[in-house]
Amino acid sequence: MMCTQLVMETNINLNACDVHGIPALVHACETAHENEQICLMMLQKGADPTKKVEVSFTEDFVVHLLITCNRFKRVLQ
Repeated sequence: MMCTQLVMETNINLNACDVHGIPALVHACETAHENEQICLMMLQKGADPTKKVEVSFTEDFVVHLLITCNRFKRVLQ
């Protein structure tokens, strides 16, 4: 987590997307059970949890994403 914290202190754009149009926060949420502190830190530093993914997905991927987001919501509660 130390590397992630150092990167976030450089005013990096936490709402940037990868080449597939997926925001960094979505990637972190995919493994929220392992990265809870990183996800929370990203939110505290200004990551936008409402940022839309900028690509279209298959139905299977959407289901996977919803399951992942529900896991992250449980972490936040």
